[in-house]
Amino acid sequence: MAKLGEWRKQIPDSATPLIAMGKTQIRYAWQARGAGFANTVTEEGWKLFQERIVEAQNHLEKAIELGIKGWE
Repeated sequence: MAKLGEWRKQIPDSATPLIAMGKTQIRYAWQARGAGFANTVTEEGWKLFQERIVEAQNHLEKAIELGIKGWE
């Protein structure tokens, strides 16, 4: 995420780094939750999942505000 954040600083008017950050946060959220059934997820796993999903949503909403173009 640090490298993506640096990329974002280099091109602040582009939605592309935000999309990459959002997708990375989604994967990171699922890593915290795990692949098991919902009843096997720990409280900490759910907490981290929720925090990371919200962060992903924030990145993706900012990307939409900037205006997504082309493949994005």
